[in-house]
This record gives sequence, structure tokens and C-alpha cells, in this order.
Amino acid sequence: MERLNTRWSTPPPPWLKLNFDSAARSGFAAGGGIIRDNMGNLVLAYARNFDSVSSNMAEALALFRGLKLALGINAKRLIIEGDSMLIIEVAKGVSGVSWMINNVIKDIWSMIVWLEEFQI
Repeated sequence: MERLNTRWSTPPPPWLKLNFDSAARSGFAAGGGIIRDNMGNLVLAYARNFDSVSSNMAEALALFRGLKLALGINAKRLIIEGDSMLIIEVAKGVSGVSWMINNVIKDIWSMIVWLEEFQI
């Protein structure tokens, strides 16, 4: 395996950045994220237990929760980052998922339209 060095970068002003992630193991899943401003300052952080769901569902729920909180603080421009290629592609409309996750994705799309601008 090749090691990949990555570095978090601040969003341009007046954008915010949402980073989300999750973990699932042995019938237990949790997810969360963080929203930062263009200076890298913490705007809000969140975490939640999702009980017994798949890792993909946990990723989708972590993104859903982050978007809901971003809209709650009246975010207008949002960069969304996560490490689940599947959920990122589905959120972009590039790929499809199972019907269970699809319901969460529909809710995500219904929230994204309230943003003036976004990047995933």
C-alpha cells in the first residue's frame, strides 16, 4: 500500500466546511462531524449513536445530521468532505444506493437545495 499524505485546508471566506465521518462494528454504529469557518475556527461539532446500521448508512446519517445542523446555523455556502466515496458519489448524484440509504439521500438532497452554493 502507498501512504497518502493529506492536509485539511480552510474554506474560502465566507464559506464553511463540513467534515463528516462514521464507524460501524459488531452491530453498533456512530457518526459525527465538525463545521469550521474560513479561519479554521470551530463553529460546531456533533456526534451521535446510530445503533445497528451498516457503515454506509452511518456515513449517510452523519452527513444528514451535519447538513441539518449547518442549515440550523444559517449556512449559505458549504464545502462538504467525507471519506466514504460511495456516499460522496451518491450525494453528487453520480451513483445509486440501496433503497434504505436512498431515503436518507433524498433527505440530504432536500436540504442541500437550501444552500446558496455548495461543493462536495
